[in-house]
Amino acid sequence: MPTLNDRYDLPQGTSSSAAVAAYDEGLNMVLAKRVGAEDCFARAVAEDDGFALAHAALAMKANDDDEEDRAKQHISRAETLADGLGRRERQHITAIATIVNRDAPRALALLQEHLVEFPQDVLLLQALLQRTVNTNKIDTRTKVFALLSEMAQHYEGDWWFLSVYSFVHEESGLFDEALRMSERALALRPDSAMAAHAKAHVHYETNDHETGAAFMTEWLSDHASTSFLGGHLTWHHVLHELALGHRETAVSLYEQMLNPSSGKRPTALLDAASILWRWQIYGLGEGAPAWESVVALAKEKTQLGTLGDAHAALAFAGSGDEEALTAFLENLRVRAAGGNTLVGEVSLPLAEGVAAFSRGDYAASIRLLESIEDQIVRIGGSNAQREVFEDTLIQAQLRSEQSDCAAARLRRRLEHRHSARDTSWLAQAESKAEGI
Repeated sequence: MPTLNDRYDLPQGTSSSAAVAAYDEGLNMVLAKRVGAEDCFARAVAEDDGFALAHAALAMKANDDDEEDRAKQHISRAETLADGLGRRERQHITAIATIVNRDAPRALALLQEHLVEFPQDVLLLQALLQRTVNTNKIDTRTKVFALLSEMAQHYEGDWWFLSVYSFVHEESGLFDEALRMSERALALRPDSAMAAHAKAHVHYETNDHETGAAFMTEWLSDHASTSFLGGHLTWHHVLHELALGHRETAVSLYEQMLNPSSGKRPTALLDAASILWRWQIYGLGEGAPAWESVVALAKEKTQLGTLGDAHAALAFAGSGDEEALTAFLENLRVRAAGGNTLVGEVSLPLAEGVAAFSRGDYAASIRLLESIEDQIVRIGGSNAQREVFEDTLIQAQLRSEQSDCAAARLRRRLEHRHSARDTSWLAQAESKAEGI
């Protein structure tokens, strides 16, 4: 029986045009980080219950949502339907099955092998990118850039590819190229949260906070309610508003979208803890939101990941909850002693450095934070997310009379991007160094 192709011209293993249309819509929603992909894939199955790739897509979505049992049910159904399909479809299903079954090394190998032959299998390319980013290696960004550069010839003019390629350009300091790509992607797909995310980063890194705040206001007004990244993009909006000195606006946005008590979004702990810690170390004074709901969320979560650990440290230290902070640090020490090298080499000294800062022991904070500055990329996240930890180090240096060290660090940062805050801090450091 002849089968139809998807929008990347890959065979789908179904002759139902309605099923393929629903699948493509779901795929677009996944790539744009929009709510509703699962309903689209379910509609594809309703149109053709023998549509194996739609069952596999439901398995991938359930897996991403940490619904293991449901993911296994869907992938089991896809595997029973795989006989008679082409090699591309069978390999696609096998790769997703390996992901669902938590065989990370084999999944990574299968994804890499499959994409050599079928580079436009975009759902699996996205899966490979996610797993490459999460390897917690120093050279992760280089590997992602190389992978996307190799794939670029296969995605000319594709809005999703432009979005992710823009992001890695921005993280590499190639801001002009990143902005062009993100804006082209948004012109093709205005609701793409991935493209909006990349554009927000560019405006932040280039000190273009007025443009960034205006863009975020408009984009979030149109798309926040239908995007999985609505909360995190609000975090970007708050950063722009704080940089502009609009504290009341920043607090209002925080309470609407970032306060964990207003809803448990995937990045709630990271976004909220980062904003409240920045408020303290930037010396923004009274009017900050309360820490209670952030601390409660940090205590509630049991699987934080390395980036989550770093922000839990901010929550416990920033709130002054010494009991929770002590217990958290002891937990990290136990994990490090148990053989978790990433925790021992990066997460633990980072958390201890944050804790020392909160106690006013700036010398210890500097020693600890400097010891891992070449390794901190291993916790994951973006430059903007990790910046808060270097900001903490700079503030520790300024507060412990190491103004010359702070000045040198700030000059290096200003060589790569303009920042009004860094310029102000540099003036402060130079004044202290000169004894003014």
